[in-house]
Formats: sequence, C-alpha cells, structure tokens
Amino acid sequence: VNFELLLPPGLEGEIHADQDYMRRLIVNFADNALHSMDEANVANRSFKVEFGIQTPGWLSAAFIDNGPGVPAALREKIFDPYITSKASGLGLGLPIVRRIAMEHLGRIRCEAGPGGRFIFEVPLMKKESQEMNA
Repeated sequence: VNFELLLPPGLEGEIHADQDYMRRLIVNFADNALHSMDEANVANRSFKVEFGIQTPGWLSAAFIDNGPGVPAALREKIFDPYITSKASGLGLGLPIVRRIAMEHLGRIRCEAGPGGRFIFEVPLMKKESQEMNA
C-alpha cells in the first residue's frame, strides 16, 4: 500500500481536538480503505490524506483511496449505524467517525470517486501569539 500524507505549505491556524479521537478517526478511514481495496482485489493500493482549506475558516482532511468507492445509493446513509458496503462489516465505524466530527464541531461527508473519498472538516482557530502566553 502506498500511503501519502499531504500538507499544504503555509497552513496557518490550529484545531482544538482530542488526540485519541483524531487517531481513531484516521485509523478508521485507513482500515476501511484497506478492507475495501482487499475485497475488490485492487493492485497498487493507494491511500492518501490531503489536508487543506476547502471552505474558508475550516481545516479539511480528505481521505482518498483507489478502491471501488461507496455506491451512490449508500452515500447519504453510510454514516448511519449498521449500514455497510463491506461483505464482512458491522457498519459501526463510520457512525463513530461522524460522532467524533460532531464532538469537534466538525462535519463529514462522502463524495463520489473515483475510489473512496471522505472529507472531514473542523473549524480552524487562529494561533495564539507568543505575547498572549507570556
């Protein structure tokens, strides 16, 4: 699996987030991507996370893989409990991701491919200056 983490140069600001929850969110997307690509027998598997600003004032993280993606009929429901496109899934991972996003005043969506594409956005705060911390 080729894994890429893409950070834009000059990104200003910070987010207020629970480190363990953010780790769980990233691991969940990576796990889903790997399972999806395994089930579809994808050669040259790729998973990348692109950070940037898609909406002013919001940090976005796009989780992108080259698997089969989420069928159009499931995109609106994929964050509901017990909805899954995997042959052996419980359908609980993405509802947990949605809850993490909501607890951080963020939002999450599934977009049309190619491949799997999920966008997580969280409000971007201005960095506190050194003078304020003195």
